Amino acid sequence: SNIQLESMLGKKVDEAKKEQVLSDISEKIMYLSQTIDDFQTFFRPDRIASEVEAGQLFKRALKLGSAKAEHTGINIAIIQNEKIVLLVYENELVQVILNLLNNAIDAFKDLDKKEKTIELFAEEDKDSVLLFVKDNASGITEENMKKIFEPYFSTKGKNGTGLGLYMSQMIIQKQFNGEIDVQTSNEGTTFIIKIPKHFQE
Repeated sequence: SNIQLESMLGKKVDEAKKEQVLSDISEKIMYLSQTIDDFQTFFRPDRIASEVEAGQLFKRALKLGSAKAEHTGINIAIIQNEKIVLLVYENELVQVILNLLNNAIDAFKDLDKKEKTIELFAEEDKDSVLLFVKDNASGITEENMKKIFEPYFSTKGKNGTGLGLYMSQMIIQKQFNGEIDVQTSNEGTTFIIKIPKHFQE
């Protein structure tokens, strides 16, 4: 690791940086532990949803995905035009956003593009909240668009399980009575998570 390398070279390790790394690791372990608990109670009818701001969901997902985004040259921006609050199962929704964010990062792999951007933002109407994960990569082919939510379908070869988008769609449909929509062109792809405001009713 960088910390070990700096120690071997006899350089003084920045204690603040060290503490931040340890804090991030601890937070990710707690998140993974909670995610396991959440999936164990996936179909329980007595679970309680909590209120959370859309921007906070994006920040949590971005923090968890920060290691993957490092050294990619991708500018990831959370755009908050207004405060939008959702009543949701927070960890499940963060997991879905993280899956979509990771897919957006992967879309830039081997792509020679000067400006690489991913935007995370939310909108709402009378009945629903919409969460957007938008990239300006090269888009999804028509053939792959037909299969992206199928289990075990992956464009990442041995590096992909083919379960990320499938599980994300399952979570949104079964836990929130919502949908994930996809809009794509050769200028990029936008995943849209649509969640009814009263999904528990």
